Amino acid sequence: LNNARFEACDVTTLDLRDEFGLITAFDAIHDLPQPDRVLAAVAGALAPDGIFLMVDWGASSHVHENFELPIGPFLYTMSCMHCVPVSMGQNGPGLGAMWGEQTACRMLADAG
Repeated sequence: LNNARFEACDVTTLDLRDEFGLITAFDAIHDLPQPDRVLAAVAGALAPDGIFLMVDWGASSHVHENFELPIGPFLYTMSCMHCVPVSMGQNGPGLGAMWGEQTACRMLADAG
């Protein structure tokens, strides 16, 4: 395709402006050691009419709001056993899969 390209790079050091019409992240941002830097880099790299498609678990940032979430126990377990250690092992914030919609929305807004 002449109108598509794929980039493999360290997004924390991405220094592109208005380059991409679409950037995607699937179940990944919460695992990163520097999610705030990645989200800011994504915001900068998007074209003015670009889209950031981020897919993550549909949970709340507040534990008490996840009591009825059928997959909640599994997600909290995976968070503790994988997501949080991966991030914290690289001096990250350890958000985990249950960072929730409120935290995700706040971080996306902060990143632009």
